[in-house]
Amino acid sequence: MFSANFLEVLVSLVFRTSLPVVASTAAATALAAPLVLKALARAQLVDVPNLRSSHTVPTPRGGGAACIIGAAVGFSIGRTGPFETHPGVAAAVGSLAALGLADDKWGLPATFRLAAQASIGGALGLAIGGSTSALVGALALPTIVNAVNFMDGVNGITCATAAAWGFSRLLKMDQSSAAPSAIALGSSLGFAPWNVPRAKMFLGDAGSYYFGGIVAATALASFSRSGTRGLFESLSPLGFYLVDTGTTMARRAYRGEKLMEAHRSHAYQRLADREGWEHWHVAALAGVVALTSGLSSTTMLGAARALVPALCLSALPDLLQYAEELSDIRPERLT
Repeated sequence: MFSANFLEVLVSLVFRTSLPVVASTAAATALAAPLVLKALARAQLVDVPNLRSSHTVPTPRGGGAACIIGAAVGFSIGRTGPFETHPGVAAAVGSLAALGLADDKWGLPATFRLAAQASIGGALGLAIGGSTSALVGALALPTIVNAVNFMDGVNGITCATAAAWGFSRLLKMDQSSAAPSAIALGSSLGFAPWNVPRAKMFLGDAGSYYFGGIVAATALASFSRSGTRGLFESLSPLGFYLVDTGTTMARRAYRGEKLMEAHRSHAYQRLADREGWEHWHVAALAGVVALTSGLSSTTMLGAARALVPALCLSALPDLLQYAEELSDIRPERLT
């Protein structure tokens, strides 16, 4: 019964209904990417490796601009029918992407960025759900956007996570999230060849704000319609990003470390640093966890269970290290 329903949803919704939006967004993103790359090179927007970096070669940043172009095409095609979306969602995503692109270019102060994110979240919440949604938006949107920004540190990890989020949300048959889900899936697929396995350019803040914004805006719309359940279901594929960000910040605060300093203590960074692990290994693992979590969250209990894979992946670097330490222990010879 479940298998038949799953296949019916997969064929009718994903391949019949959403394919034009996914394909057009992916194609527009892919076609825009080389033009964006040239523009970034001319503007000298280059990410130089630092203590936080997982790369060793200077690489253009701000490639998320190609995703923004793809999203504009996707939203224009999906304006009617099952893809009709509240205009505030598209406006919020566009505003956040523009904010990220400006940060890539000029390096905006953290307080300004945080205030702008909170203002965008509050305005969107007020537009779609009233004062309660405005408060949730002002708090949740900066949290989600910055979690994506913090976690976008190895090639392909955000593309894989966003694709899993979009695909799993499409399978929920939720009309209000159909367009953002299809667009996130399409833009991540269109940009992936430029970021995996070797990065020709990075998403930059433009891309992480864009993907974080599309998840946050959709989650806020779900909250306005279905309350806490809708919020949890929308965010469950992002569980690893939220858990890794939260536990890392808590660990650093406990140790008395400065939270704003560059570091390499995220679980995904420690996995990427392990011998034999490539960036795409970590990205694929994060994508699988996001997809598993997204498909599990059909109820509130499912949304809670969906955190289990995220918690396991966050703990994996410590478990591997502990296993290595145990293997190094040699029993003393009895005398």
